[in-house]
Amino acid sequence: MKRMHACSMVIVLAMLGAALSAPLPSLAQDATARDRVRRAIERFEAALAATDPDERRRELEAALAELEEANRLDAEVLLEWNLARIELELGDVVAAMEHVERFLAGAPEGAPRRSEAEAMRIALEARVGFLSVSTSVDGARVSIDGEPGGTTPLPEFRVASGAITVEVSAPSYRTETRRLRVASQEHARISIDLERDRGMVGELRMRSRLLDVQVTIDDTILGTTPLATTAALTPGPHTLVAERPGYRTMRRTIEVEVGSEQTIDLDLEIDPDAVVGALVLRVPDVPGRMSIDGHEGDLDDAIELPEGRHAIGLDLEERQDWEGELTITPGSPTELVPELVWQDAVLSRMHDNAEVQRITGLVVMGVGIAAVGVGIGVAVHGYVSLTDAAADADRQLMACRAMPGSCSLGEMMQLMTDRDYFTALSPLAGGAGIAVAVLGAVAIPIGVWLFVDAPSDDAIRRRASASVRIGAGVLVLEGTF
Repeated sequence: MKRMHACSMVIVLAMLGAALSAPLPSLAQDATARDRVRRAIERFEAALAATDPDERRRELEAALAELEEANRLDAEVLLEWNLARIELELGDVVAAMEHVERFLAGAPEGAPRRSEAEAMRIALEARVGFLSVSTSVDGARVSIDGEPGGTTPLPEFRVASGAITVEVSAPSYRTETRRLRVASQEHARISIDLERDRGMVGELRMRSRLLDVQVTIDDTILGTTPLATTAALTPGPHTLVAERPGYRTMRRTIEVEVGSEQTIDLDLEIDPDAVVGALVLRVPDVPGRMSIDGHEGDLDDAIELPEGRHAIGLDLEERQDWEGELTITPGSPTELVPELVWQDAVLSRMHDNAEVQRITGLVVMGVGIAAVGVGIGVAVHGYVSLTDAAADADRQLMACRAMPGSCSLGEMMQLMTDRDYFTALSPLAGGAGIAVAVLGAVAIPIGVWLFVDAPSDDAIRRRASASVRIGAGVLVLEGTF
């Protein structure tokens, strides 16, 4: 509340007198509300008689409080109108706006003072804005210009437009103050991060490689691991309890000093009498290591663990590190078949090899097709050509014999040699062509097989998780395919 000028006090006193002298038909039916109005009149008269301005204001505000309580007990809309006018004169435009809105919500069309209230609301809209305050700590106290505004988290609320001061405070944190300007009808936002006051508390951080460990300090449950925040504790001894079903409970007394920072590792031991379940891990048969709840071990066929959630980590040859969670339940074994990913260099090499295989297959197919064509051509053309040459030599030889003296002995001997040579060579040429064609025919399916057998990107990805084991003459495939 702001202090009023003397002339403003006179106006307020007159308005309050008018409000109290207004007819109150509904309050007349409620004795408690009537008593509140009567007390308001008494405090009002005391304000009139007071000579000290501060005392007069106190009496006036007391009268206003009684009137507000009467309004709460018997919500007469006319009281809301008078309250709005008084709050406006007192300088609280936000409270005045709230009373005007309640008056307009309850007063029917044509009701007395409704048109004046609508004009007041329009005028007040130019004098108020909206503010949203967020903080890093829930439950922090927020005050606006020294007046309490609530605790975080807060919904958006009205503020008087102009320069305002926002103050946020919380136990064990430093109080933060911000000064800002809010325009009329502006939806302003402000975020304030509170810092711990290390001069008053000590900080305790809890770490645990085991999931779902419940942490309690001095009978107050902080939550379950992994814990994202530290605990701010007052100086002195504190009792820490860490527990999870299937593990031995850990109890420790922590001595906290002002401004200290401590880290406690919550390494719980498995209870020998705990209910356990079996974990069966299906991974490629390659060298590697695994970790369970942060503890490294070998890739065993089956591992017994207490029931509940567990963190699993894998480091396998040529695969990227894998991390995940699974829940162990008693009874049937829990199988884990992780979807692994190749290391980048390995994946690149596999893609290159697959591409080379596809290209090789295409080349082999092309050579085979060409060989078939060439072989058939050689077989047909060579056999026919040599056969024709042998026949031609034989015809010339027959002509020489038919006409003695037309050919010399040497010419006849040459024709006989050519005929025999072409006759002997023609089946050899045909056979060679057929052999080349057969080789080409064999190369074509080999090239097709190389091309088709080259793994796709999806097949390469799946192979990262595949495992092939050979035992007792039986091929066993395990993993993800």
